[in-house]
Amino acid sequence: MNIIRIILLIALMILLIRKKMTIGVVLLLSALITGLMFMGDYVDLPIVFINSIFSSLTLRLIIIIYSVFLMASLMKEYHLKRMLNGVMNLFPNLKAAMIVPPMIIGLLPMPGGAMLPAPIVDEIGDKLSISPEMKTYVNFWFRHIWEYSWPLYPGMILTASLLDIPIRLIVQYQFYLTFVALIMGIIVISRIPGVKNQRNMSLAHAAKDFFSGIWPILLIIILLLSSTLRTEYIVLFTVFIYWLSLKIRWRKKFIYLIKSMSLEALLLILGLVIFKEVLQESQALILFVDSFRHEAYLSVLIIIILPFIVGFLTGINQGYVGIALPVLIPLLMINGQVDMIKLVMFYASGFAGILISPAHLCLSLTKEYYKADLNKVYKYLIPSAIPILIIPVIIYIILR
Repeated sequence: MNIIRIILLIALMILLIRKKMTIGVVLLLSALITGLMFMGDYVDLPIVFINSIFSSLTLRLIIIIYSVFLMASLMKEYHLKRMLNGVMNLFPNLKAAMIVPPMIIGLLPMPGGAMLPAPIVDEIGDKLSISPEMKTYVNFWFRHIWEYSWPLYPGMILTASLLDIPIRLIVQYQFYLTFVALIMGIIVISRIPGVKNQRNMSLAHAAKDFFSGIWPILLIIILLLSSTLRTEYIVLFTVFIYWLSLKIRWRKKFIYLIKSMSLEALLLILGLVIFKEVLQESQALILFVDSFRHEAYLSVLIIIILPFIVGFLTGINQGYVGIALPVLIPLLMINGQVDMIKLVMFYASGFAGILISPAHLCLSLTKEYYKADLNKVYKYLIPSAIPILIIPVIIYIILR
């Protein structure tokens, strides 16, 4: 009976998201429903809500997500074109020049970010005489190779926060997936002939243009990997320095501070933390996991299938983390510690679902921009996504 209630809850969450309801609202409603289904004393439910809202986890997530959004909006407005122009002149080969702009944009966590390098990929793609489907693949695939290991993405931030582990630990275990994605992308485009690129500036000037805007991202990564400071302090400090360094009027600077406040992001954070706490307080997770405690392979199967399904149906990174991870936390633990091999399977499975999801905003926008046939895009996309799904499972089988 408990399993059925959990399955119905997840199905309801997916249905609500498919109906275009924001994830934050879905998580808040799911927390309320979970409390009513599993908590015997309904008086405790408002207390859990209030404690979650004012918890340190909520504050930390708000600081990090707001800072990242502020940095992304500033970079997009003041440095992005210059950075991309620098990249175009750093690479002598047109094929390399075509894939690097989406990779650079991939460092910025923004919804629909694949549209930013789309005109560049289109222009170079015409020079290389490639199809709209190949343009779609190049722009989409190389935009997303970082999301397994780039610590600025909300999915990774939320994962680290929910599991209370350092984000650098996730980077350490999942970084190989970025290389897998890069290799698969290179294999797919290997048949495109290489053509020399005509530079319009010196290499020194191109490098200066590139590093003029990307230094905040590089600084955050260096500090995250080399220091013991908390993630929220590193990100907030770096973005504040970047904000101060911009040579624009103070009035405009303060406008960006306000514009970067997102009600949807706030609801997502509140919903995620509240949902996690209600699941814990209601004992719903324990009841769910007890059903699979003596079925090791069945629990692994759930860790793979559930995030993949949620990722495919929602097309949103935060979706499968917010919906599936709180439910699966007990299955990811071993002797009180997070089993990082299982976590990689969880994350990779969910993202493999996202990569082939027609609900994925970047995929749908890119397809429309190039007027591509999605079925023909899948001929490139699905073979590239399969190793992302399978390799972590193979590693788990070998090590376990």
